[in-house]
Amino acid sequence: MNNSICSRCHKPITDPRSIARGMGPQCYINHGCQNDLFGSNAPVYDFSVKEVDGKKVLCIVDLYTDTSPTVTVTNGAELVLNEIAKKLGKLPEVIIYQDTEGEWDRIRASANGDFKGFSPLAKGLGRRITSESEALRIVSRH
Repeated sequence: MNNSICSRCHKPITDPRSIARGMGPQCYINHGCQNDLFGSNAPVYDFSVKEVDGKKVLCIVDLYTDTSPTVTVTNGAELVLNEIAKKLGKLPEVIIYQDTEGEWDRIRASANGDFKGFSPLAKGLGRRITSESEALRIVSRH
């Protein structure tokens, strides 16, 4: 068997941890193995769904602390999105998150929780956004 192909979906995998277990992270989560993905260091976060101008926005806050270090939301985005999608049924189209530095950015994902990447709140901002209310105002206009 080729170790760089997921044993479940047969898609290529490149992450060393995924290659070692023979399964990509999304399949690992989908098949109930996520409790072992990060062990006791799983991301710690809070989330809420806000409505802004008739649009639902998922807001995720990374609760990482130096006194009790865990995997960050940034590094565990696939797991975090999958957990939230299971709780909500599906994810809103707009997802924003506050990282460990306090800055708000977008997370791109499918409605079922498949992580697609990170992006700024809006193109050309040129400054850090650290206020949730300001982040919500920005995404409502873009």
